[in-house]
Amino acid sequence: AGLHPFNITLVWLLFLFSGLLASRILPKKMIESKSKSIVKILSLIILAIGTLAFLVGIFFTTQRYIAEIAFAKAVRSDRKDMPLTQVVASLDTAATLNRFDDRFYRTLSQALLLRTSEKLATFDSETKLSKENSEYLQSLIASSVNAAVRSTELSPRNALNWLERGLVYRELISLVPDAAMFSIESYKKAIKLEPLNPSVLNELGITYLAMVKHKVVIEGLEDPGVLAEQTFQKAIELKSNYSPAHYQLAILYDQQGRLNDAIGKMESVAKYNMKDVGVAFQLGQLYMRRNGEDDLVRAKNALSYAVSLAPSFSNARWFLASVYEQEGDTDAAIEQVKKVLELNPDNVMVKSRLDRLQSGKLSSSVPEVIE
Repeated sequence: AGLHPFNITLVWLLFLFSGLLASRILPKKMIESKSKSIVKILSLIILAIGTLAFLVGIFFTTQRYIAEIAFAKAVRSDRKDMPLTQVVASLDTAATLNRFDDRFYRTLSQALLLRTSEKLATFDSETKLSKENSEYLQSLIASSVNAAVRSTELSPRNALNWLERGLVYRELISLVPDAAMFSIESYKKAIKLEPLNPSVLNELGITYLAMVKHKVVIEGLEDPGVLAEQTFQKAIELKSNYSPAHYQLAILYDQQGRLNDAIGKMESVAKYNMKDVGVAFQLGQLYMRRNGEDDLVRAKNALSYAVSLAPSFSNARWFLASVYEQEGDTDAAIEQVKKVLELNPDNVMVKSRLDRLQSGKLSSSVPEVIE
């Protein structure tokens, strides 16, 4: 009332009655002329609005089309093993041009996470990161998380978005405080959306497994090792022959020092996954660590099979060389390490081991994996 010294309703009534009065007083032709002018003006306004709407529609349609082209380019670059920076750049373009497609943000989050891992691998664990590198890594991590969060905001009913968000947080468990808790929450939301999907439960179990590995404790949460086993078992209850859950159980048993249980579980997985090089490799390692009767022979068979499946699998050859060392077969061990060196020409650890073998010194200890 303080801003308006008169009543708005009265003003409108004044205009209304003035119009009626004018229609009685003014000549009919003048009124018709004014009516036609008003119609013309309204037509021009409608035409202008329609033209603007058409142009805006064309603009956004073109943007979306270009975004799809950028996304397709990113997919092609990934399939051709192009540098991740190119893939990320194309995905970023797609997400910038179309901010309402959860696919773009979900895939961008994956690419940024891979880029973070790629960048981390270039740094020596004993070398302190420069301020520039540290800031760049923090930027990559933040961008990956933001993209994953954006995908869930755009399509909260899509379980794939929550799975990706859970994965991002899980990969950052050793780097970001509370990442484990956020990962668990994300996977639980995915489970609500797809309660009968064993793969979702399996992913949650892997998060608990990562907590065991990194010794992460969340106040009020049960022992992550127990939770991991329970979660993998639930996945198996949904699908009894679901190999990934059986495989993860074997990894868990190994971490808990239950080697016999781990080997038994991995052997059952190997029966139904004859072409899985990872299973053969893990089984070979488990036999070597148990080192019971005939375990060395079992390890050699498993690792040799892994090498036959993937000749460029450096770690399979690396551990197969250890089996030959323990058997006293120096020449066979040297042959495997030479091939590992061909695959990793700048690896100091491999060069050192080859020098030791060529000097006739054998070792019975199980080596660390090649990074």
